[in-house]
Amino acid sequence: MRKVKFLLVYPNLMLVNTLPNNIGILAAVIKNAGHNVRLFDTTLYHTSDLSNDEMRVKRMQIRKFDIHSYGVSLKDENVYHDFVRCVTEYQPDIIGVSLVQDTLTLGLYLIESIPSEMRSIPI
Repeated sequence: MRKVKFLLVYPNLMLVNTLPNNIGILAAVIKNAGHNVRLFDTTLYHTSDLSNDEMRVKRMQIRKFDIHSYGVSLKDENVYHDFVRCVTEYQPDIIGVSLVQDTLTLGLYLIESIPSEMRSIPI
């Protein structure tokens, strides 16, 4: 049996929650079936001017905080360039995208950023 390469994509809002259980479970099932899986997660990319928590600070709903004091920092790279590089280097057979209404636009933009010569990959 040929190993299939899966790329799971989690187009999360900037700094919102961590990876949901369903993606971890799906990745485990894929690996258990003898296939390869890679994850592209946008949580730590700068995808908006302010994170949801920073907006809440601005509205005085929560106290000001510094994520850097907890060892968390955003990636300096462009999310779309990194995604294209991931797809180009990994050459997945299947791309799976897990999203909700809030992340639909980011997910669509990521998929649209895939080079035209790779658009035949099932998504």
